[in-house]
Amino acid sequence: MRYLGRSFKNWVPLLGAIPLADNAYLKRRCGRGRSGHCWYVRVPVPIDLQEIFRKRMIERALKTSDFNEAKRTKHSVLAEIFESFERARLGKINSADIEVEAQRYLRTRMEAIQQKPGDTFEAVKDEFGNELPTAGEFALTTLYGAQEEEDWPPNVETEAAEIARRYGVTLSETQRRELCRTLMSAEIQALARAIAAHNGEIPEPIPVLNGHSVDPVTAEQLRPTRLAPKRGKGAPISKAAKEYIVDRNRDRQSAWTAQTLKQAEATLRFFADFTSHGRTWRRSFPPLRDSTLITAVVLARN
Repeated sequence: MRYLGRSFKNWVPLLGAIPLADNAYLKRRCGRGRSGHCWYVRVPVPIDLQEIFRKRMIERALKTSDFNEAKRTKHSVLAEIFESFERARLGKINSADIEVEAQRYLRTRMEAIQQKPGDTFEAVKDEFGNELPTAGEFALTTLYGAQEEEDWPPNVETEAAEIARRYGVTLSETQRRELCRTLMSAEIQALARAIAAHNGEIPEPIPVLNGHSVDPVTAEQLRPTRLAPKRGKGAPISKAAKEYIVDRNRDRQSAWTAQTLKQAEATLRFFADFTSHGRTWRRSFPPLRDSTLITAVVLARN
């Protein structure tokens, strides 16, 4: 059975009883031209950031049809998405952030080349039948020249503008030059590594793409911008969650079943971990209702 409606026609509902915490932010759907199903992470964009991200929902493919593998791999993707929300609210970008974004762009470009190589690996011959470098190798030479002259291709400039928008910043000319140059290095590395892999060569570890992201004294990589969790004066989220569960199940007739209770405890424990066991904006919670707790825990993170 599939969901009805135009926007949900590709989404396939889960079958069987899956714990709520295990299924948090996970969706499974069948893409066009693909047999079987794939797991995705879907996270709603906070209202105050929808104008910056220009979307209401962020979706990332986990590239697996196995539910257990999706559970294991979703956490790093979720952390990356929630960190992007924090950075957008902070409105800053530094050299370490640029390095992180360039490394992500490198992986994206490598995947794109592998999926649709086009004539990248095709050999070219001159009018006399002599073999010339492949189209990819010609493109690599062109990219090196463009980087030297700081003549950024449209895809690099578009990606730079998108990164600046996600971070909620207006780039200075120095920052824009640093970002475009680093993205250009990622573009070159992606193509060079794709060609090496096609030729059966063992690629070297991915290098640092932005030299400004390395401390010149210690040679250690600088850390990306992170927003420290806010610490309210209210009750800890873990304590508020326990009080909520007790209050919610005082009436035996409307009390949760044992399975629902375990699902709620797992979900609230997951959220407490996500907020680094922060505090709510309220000191006590008698009596609690669903909307009260949800509002309190969301304010604790935001």
